Amino acid sequence: MKTYRNIAIIGDSIYRGTEINPEGIKRFNFTDDKYINELTQLYGTNFYNYSAFGLTTQKVLERKIHIEAVNHDPLPEIAIVSLGGNDCNFNWKNVADNCDNVNYPSVTEDVYFANIKTIISDIRARGVTPLIISLVPLHIERYFTAISRLGDSEKILRWLKSKQILYMWQENYNEILHKAAEDTNSMFINIRKFFLNNHEFDSLYGSDGIHLSQKGYKLLVDNLVREIKLLIE
Repeated sequence: MKTYRNIAIIGDSIYRGTEINPEGIKRFNFTDDKYINELTQLYGTNFYNYSAFGLTTQKVLERKIHIEAVNHDPLPEIAIVSLGGNDCNFNWKNVADNCDNVNYPSVTEDVYFANIKTIISDIRARGVTPLIISLVPLHIERYFTAISRLGDSEKILRWLKSKQILYMWQENYNEILHKAAEDTNSMFINIRKFFLNNHEFDSLYGSDGIHLSQKGYKLLVDNLVREIKLLIE
């Protein structure tokens, strides 16, 4: 059985352990060290976190974050990639202001697909094994409430036609992520199912419907560790 000593993580704010601050002093708390330490303790491997708030696949490529991650000293054997939540997001103020027109996400579907495949290829070319993690689902009601603070909620809903579109649109990007993993013969972990199958779904999320509660992060960490062990050991 091979032992992996070093794993890099390239993700968005969820993998920074971002929590909504209930006291309202500042909007977000970044608690990545706490959850990375838990991963290290549970799995017995060093995790190097290159995740960032607002990170998209386009930003990763432009800043060469994935190259920096796989060149970490000591070199990682595996690079976890979980990106797409910000790629599929919209500028909701612009949507509200242009609710009768076509609006585009931060990174369009075809560009997202190409970007993920490039990131995977670049990681593998440097002798590191890519491990793709599915997107964590949205809490639709809370997320709609949060984006409604950015623009007129009635106009946003007029453009969406249904709040359910928010879930379906993100699910579409998750399917693209899965397809990229399949096309490149990359390992893939469906972390999404552990949230969708949880009967205490509401308790897993903060008030913005994106970031997780402490309970949600525990679910993420526990299942991530177990799935990694099942997949690569």
